[in-house]
Amino acid sequence: MTSTAPNPLAAATAGFDAVWHGALDAIRAGSNVAEQLENMNGEALFRVLDELGAVQHAVEVLAARVTGAIALRPSPRAAMGRSSARPVTPTLV
Repeated sequence: MTSTAPNPLAAATAGFDAVWHGALDAIRAGSNVAEQLENMNGEALFRVLDELGAVQHAVEVLAARVTGAIALRPSPRAAMGRSSARPVTPTLV
């Protein structure tokens, strides 16, 4: 059975796709990303960057939700009767 649930990133990526294609120069769109970016005007580049930020935000929100869902699951070690609790030592990056 195929799921009919919506892709949580579909709206963000569709928005980015629309902004990207709208920013391309109709006369000299470019054959690769570097050429496409070079041919975009400054205003278009800022629109693309803003929309890319929206996609990044959507990805970060989804990653947090996936991490939260994982945290709610029982650990395989706990299911076998062993404690999975270990002290966590914070590290600076």
